[in-house]
Amino acid sequence: MDWLYPFVGAGIGAASATYSGGNLKGASGGLAYQGLAGVDFRFGSFGAHLQYKYLAATTGKSEKVKIGGAGILAGVSFVF
Repeated sequence: MDWLYPFVGAGIGAASATYSGGNLKGASGGLAYQGLAGVDFRFGSFGAHLQYKYLAATTGKSEKVKIGGAGILAGVSFVF
């Protein structure tokens, strides 16, 4: 199948967050990581992709705060 292209990816880096609410207010940064998997459908010069992405990080020094999220992303592409 020359029209179907599955892919996976991973990354590591830095994240920053600003938060407030309750007893916790401030801004901090820390180590972050992400993973993704998806598929790209290509038909001539047109393409469409669908992927799932997960991102997580822990920020803060004295008060550790876990941040992150996940989502499904879709897009189109044109080759020229």
